[in-house]
Amino acid sequence: MKDLENLEMRTAAVRADHPELEQALREGRDEVEAVGLPVNVRLHLSVHEVLASQLADDDPVGDTVR
Repeated sequence: MKDLENLEMRTAAVRADHPELEQALREGRDEVEAVGLPVNVRLHLSVHEVLASQLADDDPVGDTVR
């Protein structure tokens, strides 16, 4: 996950994986519909960025025992 260590590259990678959300942001929409439910665009992208940060830091979700 070396590429995800850089914040700008991490953000670009997350947005590239979600072109429909990137499009919604460009159109000024705050929500999109997914599986019949509203999804907050910024929140969804932020969650992915947090997960990518944890992977880049080798600190995956649920790994609380040190």
